[in-house]
Amino acid sequence: MVSDDLPDGTGVYLLKDSAGKILYVGKARSIRDRVQSHRQSERDRMLMGQVTAVDYILTDTEHEALLLESNLIKRNRPRYNVRLKDDKRYPYIELTNERFPILRVTRRPEDQNQRYYGPFTDVGAARRTLKLVRRAFPLRSCKHLPKRPCLDYQTHLCSAPCVGKIGNEQYDRLVQGADLFLSGERHSMAHLLIDEMRRQMVEAAGDLEYERAAKIRDEIKSLERTLEKQEIMTPEGEDADIIAISSRNDLACIEIFFLREGKLVGADHFYMEGSSDEPLAPFIKQYYSSTTPPKKVQIQKDLPEDVDNWLSDLGATISVNSRGRLMGMAYKNASSLLRQEELNSKKGIDELGKYLSIPSPSRIEGIDISNFGGGEAVGSVVVFNDGMPSKGEYRRFKMEMEGPDDVGMIADVVRRRYSKTEAPDLILLDGGRGQLNGARFALEELGVNAPIIALAKKEDDIFLPDMPLQHMRPDSPALLLLKHVRDEAHRFAINYHRKLRSQRGKKSWLDETPGIGQKRKRALLLRFGSLDNVKKASVDELQDVLHNRAVVKELIEHIRSS
Repeated sequence: MVSDDLPDGTGVYLLKDSAGKILYVGKARSIRDRVQSHRQSERDRMLMGQVTAVDYILTDTEHEALLLESNLIKRNRPRYNVRLKDDKRYPYIELTNERFPILRVTRRPEDQNQRYYGPFTDVGAARRTLKLVRRAFPLRSCKHLPKRPCLDYQTHLCSAPCVGKIGNEQYDRLVQGADLFLSGERHSMAHLLIDEMRRQMVEAAGDLEYERAAKIRDEIKSLERTLEKQEIMTPEGEDADIIAISSRNDLACIEIFFLREGKLVGADHFYMEGSSDEPLAPFIKQYYSSTTPPKKVQIQKDLPEDVDNWLSDLGATISVNSRGRLMGMAYKNASSLLRQEELNSKKGIDELGKYLSIPSPSRIEGIDISNFGGGEAVGSVVVFNDGMPSKGEYRRFKMEMEGPDDVGMIADVVRRRYSKTEAPDLILLDGGRGQLNGARFALEELGVNAPIIALAKKEDDIFLPDMPLQHMRPDSPALLLLKHVRDEAHRFAINYHRKLRSQRGKKSWLDETPGIGQKRKRALLLRFGSLDNVKKASVDELQDVLHNRAVVKELIEHIRSS
């Protein structure tokens, strides 16, 4: 992905290698500009030489990006976040461990005996938060205990434990309150702070200090906004998946935010065909069939009752939240990714056409063979229209050839496919020079003239007819499109191959009996419980199940012969 394809917005970006492993996590006011600066930096040359993909998560504020960046680094531990650590240290609020603990701002949260809260986006934000907390919990900030009350005591920002204005137990309660508030117990503690600030605002107005009263009023509004945003950003202790969908034309993008213990720890996205919310229900069933859902799954709109019941059986509940803050962020990301995918597809098609010296290939078909162990070999054909999969047009073939002959099988699929179907703008083979030559020969036999290339998995080698081996740059939109088609053809072939192998493993002598299909087989096993009991059943018992004397006769003869 080139930097120009990235959004000019605030958020977190993840630099990944060819295996999908996260190398570096960063935050930025402009993701596009920040990634571009990595590419131009001499210091980052080693990192960027390994980067083949850039993912991102857009946020509404820089503070949210900072929190998300911190969560992602702790969860994934990317190697280059250690190597390329910035000299800049983010500010924290520190609560010391001493007789009368101090509340202060620090950039070095290194003492394990102290408590730290943060990080904050800048020192100004940390100091404003510290001042707001000290209005309700007036802890001292001085390094040494003075012999007389200081100015902080006069302005109600310190309780003056140095001269006995407050007892040990009372001060300990203030420490506990500040700790709860800064640790995240905002919902239970916020009213104490806001009530105290309102009391001070009324007092200032009563003393005709209108300028001070207005300042406190603005601080209250700012605090209420901060509390509201952070409370929604990190619901206390909640495990939830936030799922949003954005769709346009025949493509939909589904974005999932992962909240664990109240923290946004990651996101993922998927593309599906569909111009409405219809893909969401089958997506949820497919997605949670292979992963354990959290206790709560939030979506934008109601889903069919059967999906709701299905998730309930897995221990999760669906809730509808179309206007929540995180849902809005998830939808913003889905919409941005959808625009990016459409842009990348168009760029890939245009670049591929120029590279191959053909008109832009709006329809591409990918072909692959799955032939593990020489048995149940299958072929697959996948179709991409305008750079996106058209799964309703996928086709698969059982191969009748024996032995590991991928070249012959590729040629066979080409013959069977294009003897009845018009050739696309481009045919892509998963393989090398041998597969390319075999497929070309099959096309010549059919009298079909169509552009054809092969893309090998190792090093992404590109094979063109009558030309030397070719390569594209790793972030080329054309290469990314070709890899998408190739990998999809491989996935489709592998899944069909596994299905046939599974079916072969489940077959028994009963499946080979004339007149016994799946329905009659199921009825016999339900009645008798096992294949051995079917063998032991009498003619009358078999007749009660099958209701067909000819089939019963065939079954008995097959049992005797086997």
